[in-house]
Amino acid sequence: MADGGLERIREMLGADALSDLSALDLSVDLQVDRAAAALLKRFREEDDAAAFRLLVDFTSDRLATIAQDIAADLGMGTNSYDLVTNFFSRLFIDLSPREKVPLHFLASAAEKLEEDAETIIRDLALSEVPDPEEPTVWQDGSQQEKQNHTEAMVAHAARIGFHRLDQTYRRVLRAKDISGLSTSDIATQQGTSYAEMEALLQTARERLARAIDDVLKGPSS
Repeated sequence: MADGGLERIREMLGADALSDLSALDLSVDLQVDRAAAALLKRFREEDDAAAFRLLVDFTSDRLATIAQDIAADLGMGTNSYDLVTNFFSRLFIDLSPREKVPLHFLASAAEKLEEDAETIIRDLALSEVPDPEEPTVWQDGSQQEKQNHTEAMVAHAARIGFHRLDQTYRRVLRAKDISGLSTSDIATQQGTSYAEMEALLQTARERLARAIDDVLKGPSS
């Protein structure tokens, strides 16, 4: 909860802003939605960067939680907070009509965060590692022979290969290797037995290893 949240809004928007509230509770989505709508309207109508900063202050923690849940459900292997950063970056340059603001800010943001996560997963799955035999071309047109960046290439191939896995495998590998959950916790979360989850994780790791190998071989393999 942001200290003095309601006072900060009224200082910016006027004493009548959210007049029915005696305090702003950022754990209540409806109150967050109302505060966000008022701040976003102010930002769009008056190009008020301070209103946008306050919007970020009041909603970023809640959006981070939503983004983390989306990343876990979809099995996204990259930093979930990147979704929040991308969302606010796009919101800042949004050319929607100034008076048009979402009635339910958090629900609208969640839709955009999920769309962005799906795009990231798709784009990574469709990408390839660069050919290590091709030279690097610098901006001035000169070339330098590419050195053998094995570790970097394998790490890049791992990101690609991970996102080529089925969602079920991505989800459990993310829970295990990124969120750091125990096999027992993941089994409970997924509603299955420890033995079944252990077998699923083993299969996921085997498939990931094959996917990484396929990526490293290149599209012509």
